[in-house]
Amino acid sequence: TPKTVGLNNNSIRFDLSCDDLLCLNEGEFLNDNIIDFYLQYIYYKKLSDEDRKRTYLFNSFFYTRLTRKGNDDVLNTSAAERRYNRVKRWLRDVDIFSKDYLILPINQTAH
Repeated sequence: TPKTVGLNNNSIRFDLSCDDLLCLNEGEFLNDNIIDFYLQYIYYKKLSDEDRKRTYLFNSFFYTRLTRKGNDDVLNTSAAERRYNRVKRWLRDVDIFSKDYLILPINQTAH
């Protein structure tokens, strides 16, 4: 059963399952949920308001989606256009060019 973990004073909520927590054991690889939880913790609890305004934190699934190969390949579009189309919803509410820091977690199998 997933357990909801919140960061106090923020509207951020995470559903962490027992499997998510088990990946914290020695010798295990961290999963996307744990990585996202910890990065959000740092972002909301450790960064100042000023630093948060200067920083954009991508979700750990962003890179996976950006680099995914699949059936979304449309003829007559460049590789850059296909990649952008895969992630444009993540970018619609933020001007990443106005940020000083972009944090892009990359979680790949067995790296």
